[in-house]
Amino acid sequence: MEKNKSKKIVKEFNESKIIFTGRLNKIKFGISGGIIFGAILFLFALIATFNDYGSGIVAMFMSVYGLFGYQATIFGAILGIIYGFVDGFILSFLFAWIYNKLL
Repeated sequence: MEKNKSKKIVKEFNESKIIFTGRLNKIKFGISGGIIFGAILFLFALIATFNDYGSGIVAMFMSVYGLFGYQATIFGAILGIIYGFVDGFILSFLFAWIYNKLL
């Protein structure tokens, strides 16, 4: 009786397994990376606009995006969404592309 029960459990487990091929969808991975990095740039600029918390990180990002208008203002935070999305998308897309090539 115990042997039939264990076979049933194994059969149920095998039927419920999720098959993972290991490949990443480059577009979806890029979009998710872009959203995350854009949100990070936006939130840090917005927080630094209303108090000094995170102003060091905003200054670091300004060394890269400062020529394009990114700063600790509301307008700079909106620009941060755009720049962050573009850079996050490109880097995440390239990461997924290289990962898929290595499989």
